[in-house]
Amino acid sequence: MRKTHLLVLIGALVGLSASQAAWGQEQGPIQTVPFDHWAYDAVDQLCEVGITIGYPDGTYDGDRRLTRYEFAMAVSRILDMYSIMWPKVGIDGKPGAKGPDGPQGPKGPPGDPGPPGKPGPDGVGQPPEIEIAHVVEKLTVEFCPELLRLPGDVAALQEKVQRIAQRVTTMEAHKPDIEPFGWLNYRIGLVGDLSFDHEFDNLTAKVGVQGNITDDAFLRISFKWADEYVPLSIVGYDIGEGPGFMNTPGNRPYGYGGNDLWLDEAYVQFPTRGDFHADWTVGRQFLCYGLGLMVNNERRALTGIRCQKDKLFGTSLSLDFMLAGATYDWLPALPYPGDTDGYVAARLAYQRPKWTLGFNALPDGTGNEIVYGMDLKYRLAHDKYLCAEYARQTRHANRARYTGKSVDDAIALSLDIIASEDLCLTYYYSNVDAEYDVVYSSLHPYYETTQMMRPANLIPWDRWLKNPFAMTNFKAHGVYLDTHLGDTPISLVYLRPEAVSGWWLLSQSANDDYDQLLGITISRELARGLDMYLTYARQDLASDATPGAMSQEMLRAECTVGF
Repeated sequence: MRKTHLLVLIGALVGLSASQAAWGQEQGPIQTVPFDHWAYDAVDQLCEVGITIGYPDGTYDGDRRLTRYEFAMAVSRILDMYSIMWPKVGIDGKPGAKGPDGPQGPKGPPGDPGPPGKPGPDGVGQPPEIEIAHVVEKLTVEFCPELLRLPGDVAALQEKVQRIAQRVTTMEAHKPDIEPFGWLNYRIGLVGDLSFDHEFDNLTAKVGVQGNITDDAFLRISFKWADEYVPLSIVGYDIGEGPGFMNTPGNRPYGYGGNDLWLDEAYVQFPTRGDFHADWTVGRQFLCYGLGLMVNNERRALTGIRCQKDKLFGTSLSLDFMLAGATYDWLPALPYPGDTDGYVAARLAYQRPKWTLGFNALPDGTGNEIVYGMDLKYRLAHDKYLCAEYARQTRHANRARYTGKSVDDAIALSLDIIASEDLCLTYYYSNVDAEYDVVYSSLHPYYETTQMMRPANLIPWDRWLKNPFAMTNFKAHGVYLDTHLGDTPISLVYLRPEAVSGWWLLSQSANDDYDQLLGITISRELARGLDMYLTYARQDLASDATPGAMSQEMLRAECTVGF
């Protein structure tokens, strides 16, 4: 995409956002220059003849439309460079009248010829200086009002930068120690037929410490506690085919029981310099690739080593690699590993200003899982994105692939239709085959059981209220809406799930007894760190539902306290 050179120029203007804020306060709304404006190509033409300014390493940051003030800053730099490279900025005038001939001087002796030099490479033709002058003149005229303001703004900016530098020096001299953090979430309500015979209440808490332990190393440790059942394997919990490994120490292969406390995170992050510049995370941690159809462990953290490296081989490629354990107590160095199980995931992404294409591989997931796929994130406009992922599973955690099918696929797509400060509308679609069941993926998100004695085929409430809908043997489409009623935020989710086959008829989540899912949440910040939520949700019965099934409702009040 063109406009790259201009973004390089803008990247060199340190502290530009501060001066831009001052400009916006005096001039009203900041005017941006659309991407199809001729000025982008004009500056690109100047950069091709050597008028470029960038960061010391030649890179640039940012992917957005530039403001007129930012353009003026770049044009100012161009004028400075242009005056150095071509001191005569103006166009030569007409030649004057020829003067009288002077006397002829003495002829000097010829010098000895030097040895011939090696032939040089073919040169690249440059546009005439008059064309370059014309481009500079057009840019100067276009951004003349902004250029006239620059001297005063730059002086004010320099003063602000000096004050910020003093503050940074003070902060670095008094770095904060490791600090505690956490939150407490309490939920109470009615579920089923909204009678007081079906009330529930859940309490969850997370507490930990985090902070810098050295100039480059960051530490985070946290524990989590829940008073309700937390399933750890949908595959085992719903279908009875969980992987044959212990999920936690003790006799709890399918989840954390009520009133359980567990180690949620415990890791150190640090960079390496030199020939291999990368970021490392070592310990118990979370990760997600794309939309998470094949790599997403939000249900429970994995213990391992993660490496993230940008600009691989000096290109736009980035590498993300994870070597971990698929079980809670994984220790790869044990001579007799027993229930321990290795986990390997990798992602290679190609990044461009408007889109990112990722290639994902899971050569060794839980048990014997083998999955690979790709995902795309494309910026349609300033805040609008298209996100999609496709994954294919060729080996499962606990059994050979069903021989009646050639592949087991999963697809998910998210498309922003409207994205503004007042209204966000997103379309969502997913389609997961009956035999696609990756354990650490978005198919198995974290949620706590609200309705233990649920009807057959009822979809757990927070599995779709607080997570994108992705379920084995189901396809679904719908919308997510975020808006405001006055100054009160409102969120709405509407989904239409449908079973894609009758392969898992014996499962609790096999048939489509409920063909409409609706949830509405209003929220309110009562004080700093204190938020309240009120949610109404409903699962409507399908016309061909199992005899005796009934529609289900939930009304829930929720309070979250964070620190």
